[in-house]
Amino acid sequence: MEKGFGYYLKWMGIGLLLFIAVLIGILQAWMSGALDVYTYGPNTISIDAKNSRWHQSQNSVVAEPGSIIKLVVRNRDKDIQHNIVIPSKEIESDVIEYGAMTVIGLEVPESGVLEYSCSFHPPMNSSFEIINPDKQY
Repeated sequence: MEKGFGYYLKWMGIGLLLFIAVLIGILQAWMSGALDVYTYGPNTISIDAKNSRWHQSQNSVVAEPGSIIKLVVRNRDKDIQHNIVIPSKEIESDVIEYGAMTVIGLEVPESGVLEYSCSFHPPMNSSFEIINPDKQY
């Protein structure tokens, strides 16, 4: 029994629909941050702007003075622009659009609290602590 062109066309359509469904799932996982494996590691803090609040991966980082810490800042707020301002380091990022991210490398001071905010939304501020490993309790 020979199968006609319509048979193969039907299965190609089903395959295309499955491919699109998988692609949509991957995109949704990427937008939610579930695939952001590159943002983790020593001396890295992941900071998300979501629901007009900052959400960070940790509240402190242990790092040697003079080393570099990496801040990975993402905007997860639809239709809202954000940026990140770190006054003590005189840093102000460009606008971070929805779904975009920026990476900032900071030289670690002796120790202390590093405060940051969004210049578009002044109540949106937060901080994290930098701990010198030689001065841990």
